Amino acid sequence: QRAGAAAASVAGRLYVCGGAFGPKMLQSAECFDPAVGIWEQLPKMTSRRAYVAAAALAGRLHVFGGSGGGQCLDSAELFDPAIAEWTPMPALSERRSG
Repeated sequence: QRAGAAAASVAGRLYVCGGAFGPKMLQSAECFDPAVGIWEQLPKMTSRRAYVAAAALAGRLHVFGGSGGGQCLDSAELFDPAIAEWTPMPALSERRSG
């Protein structure tokens, strides 16, 4: 059971990332392709995060803040589907979660 995950659509696919399983913050991410009807496991995010925000921009998935297990995060990262890789982004000006 995953709680506090974030989702966004990029290029017709649905991405779900992060969340919590009980007290454990997750680093996992998955992609659903409706054309084939299957979920694909993605590389792990660079940070464990739940209650995170996600947005699609310029063909990439961006995730921001969240909870790292006891503290709000100021980190952000992006996933580029073209190279299947997470890249850290500059830190947010304030820690955010929820």
